[in-house]
Amino acid sequence: MNGPQPSALRPVPCAWNSRERLVSQPLPRPSEAEHRAAGRGPISYSCPVAIICPNLDELLARLPPKQDGRGIVTTNGCFELLHVGHTRYLAAAKAEGDCLVVLVNTDASMARLKPDRKLLVPQAERMEVLAALASVDFVVPLEGDTPTSMLAHIRPAVHVKGTDYDAETLPEREVVERQGGRIAIVGPPKEWSSTDLRRRLADG
Repeated sequence: MNGPQPSALRPVPCAWNSRERLVSQPLPRPSEAEHRAAGRGPISYSCPVAIICPNLDELLARLPPKQDGRGIVTTNGCFELLHVGHTRYLAAAKAEGDCLVVLVNTDASMARLKPDRKLLVPQAERMEVLAALASVDFVVPLEGDTPTSMLAHIRPAVHVKGTDYDAETLPEREVVERQGGRIAIVGPPKEWSSTDLRRRLADG
C-alpha cells in the first residue's frame, strides 16, 4: 500500500524508563493533508481500547455470554480528573474478573451529587479517556445517583469500590449479593483525589 500509514496502525517502539515502567515512544503522525491524500478521510484522534456504550440496553447486548471464568466486574464513579490512583484502582478491579464495566456518572448526575462543584470535563470526554485504558472493557453512562438499578440488569459477579468505601454501607450491596455476586474493596490507599488536583490547580 502506497502513501503514509496512520500511526495507530504502525508498530510503536517502547523503552523502559528509570522507574522500570514501559514507556511508549510514538512515531510521528501523518498530517491531515497526507491522511486525506491517502484516501482515509479525516484523522480520528480517539483510540479507545474499550467499547463505549451509549446506554444500558446496548451494553447488555454487547456483554460477553457468561462462561466458566471469573465473570463480569463492575465499578462506578465520576472519574472527572483521571489520576494515578484511578488507573491503579481500575487495574485492581479488572484483576477481580474477566471483563470490567465502568459506569460513569453523567453530567446531570454529577450536578446532583456535587452541586457546589463546577464541572470541568464533560461525560463524553470522561468516558473516552476511560475507554483508552487497557484495564477497561466497557464504559457506559450512569444516569442515576447510585448504580443499583443498572447492577440489577448487569448482574456482575463482582462489584468493586475503592479503599475509601465500606462494603457494609454501600447501597448497591444488597442487589449484588442477592444475585449471587460479591462486593470487593480494592486499589491503593486514598492518597490521590480529584478534589486535591482541583485545589492544586487553583493554587497555581
